[in-house]
Amino acid sequence: MTAPDLTLLLCQALTAHSIPVEMQTDLLQFTLEDWKALLYLADQHNLTPILYQQLRECKQELAIPPEITDRMRRAFLTNAARNTYFLHETGRILQAFSEAGLPAIGLKGVFLLENIYPNVALRSMSDLDLMVEKSDITEALAIIEKLGFHPTTFFDILDKNIDIKHVPPFVKGEGPFLELHWTLLEENEPFSIETDGIWQRAQPAKIAGVDALALSPEDLILHLCIHLTYQHYLTLGLRGLYDIAEVLRIYNSQIDWRTLEEIAHRWGTERVLWLTLALAQELLDAKIPPSLLASRQPQGWVLAGARAQLLERSRRGVIMTPDLAALSTERGLFNRIKLILSRIFLPRRTLARIYNVPPNSIHIIGGYIKRFLDLNKQYGIAARRLLKKDQRMMAGVENEHAIASLRGWMTAGNHNNE
Repeated sequence: MTAPDLTLLLCQALTAHSIPVEMQTDLLQFTLEDWKALLYLADQHNLTPILYQQLRECKQELAIPPEITDRMRRAFLTNAARNTYFLHETGRILQAFSEAGLPAIGLKGVFLLENIYPNVALRSMSDLDLMVEKSDITEALAIIEKLGFHPTTFFDILDKNIDIKHVPPFVKGEGPFLELHWTLLEENEPFSIETDGIWQRAQPAKIAGVDALALSPEDLILHLCIHLTYQHYLTLGLRGLYDIAEVLRIYNSQIDWRTLEEIAHRWGTERVLWLTLALAQELLDAKIPPSLLASRQPQGWVLAGARAQLLERSRRGVIMTPDLAALSTERGLFNRIKLILSRIFLPRRTLARIYNVPPNSIHIIGGYIKRFLDLNKQYGIAARRLLKKDQRMMAGVENEHAIASLRGWMTAGNHNNE
């Protein structure tokens, strides 16, 4: 079976609460190699536990090879154990915040695991995302340190910190990273997130057995759209889109679509919203009011480009950074040297967060030396291959340019950019 056919089948499996007869007919024709290809695709999109849940009720009828079933079951059980531990730690943090009188909002997986997904094993999660008011950050950090979490690098709440949206990750032993947000998007991005409005619209929620807060349905949808489509360039794949489709399904009768559009307009994120919802409607049969997209359907090249970024995960060439892509297009030795030096001599505060060195310390000078050595180690060979026009490197450059075009479209006409 071809890759597009497998992708279509995976999307169909995600949108059905039970495997339909016509899909079972297709699956009955699967060879072992077809099953391996489908499982590989599900792994790429972090959807293996969900696929297992969908298939296990009819695994006997479909004659799924035991090795495929075993691999899916292991992924399901591993995810369940991991997420149970993550939720345990989340509950301890939220309980401590509650006892200190600090309101907290559960973001992304922390909220979705129990409130959107029917089983905590179904969604993968790599860290804990909580949001507190910026004025409460210092007290919140003191609380989590008492719970055994430690900072991974330098941070000063008194800095402007416009290039980050949360405290650099805290970690506890071999456990999950904790990201403590005070907003949803960096302030130096071309959008304006109204944090006060988010808190005013926040709703009570039970998270890890503790009374906490959640984003309103409208803010939740918009945050997930921004996170998937703008922040991560759609590289989260179908798992990120499935989050949104499930939120739309669960909250279908509660969503105030006019409010959602009004918030998106004030934040300057309307195009991000429209593009993401168009993808969710096309690929996962999400129910979107016709009036919402009728006159705002993204241009054909935009939708096609976004679909490719979301689905064609194995065709992107070498993973490329914007700086490496820029290096390939710079003309002249002077311009290339200037670009390289700009990536070495970062602002002191940025370098302090990378190497955990106070920005006013004499040791920050060593940070610049280490920065040069690290960049050479990480990207030196790639940069030389790039300048020689290596085929796989150029495919990565082409993909990075495609991402830049999509991001440019999402911010074009943004009233916050004017």
